[in-house]
Amino acid sequence: VGKSDEEVITERVQDRWAAVIAGNYDKAYEYISPAGRTIMTLQGFKNSMKPGFHKGARVVSVKCGTPDVCDVQLEIEYEFQGKRTKTPLPERWVKQDGKWWYLLNA
Repeated sequence: VGKSDEEVITERVQDRWAAVIAGNYDKAYEYISPAGRTIMTLQGFKNSMKPGFHKGARVVSVKCGTPDVCDVQLEIEYEFQGKRTKTPLPERWVKQDGKWWYLLNA
């Protein structure tokens, strides 16, 4: 039995955020939708990141409004002024050519 869209997206979100937290921005960039990568170059993406800022990410929920668009609610942990803080973060993921991609808010 194959995985549900929600399970696949949860795995991809977790993998993308693991790469962000590890500072592996080349890998994290690969999760951005093909259209998003035409707008944001790898170097531009790297320049937008803050190494060491993000400390953790947890998927709270995945809700798919259509077969090709799902909204993900995350809880992101980061360090600000020496204190760890958690904040909610919404992401949208889209299905293109049978694969789920992070929709870049450019």
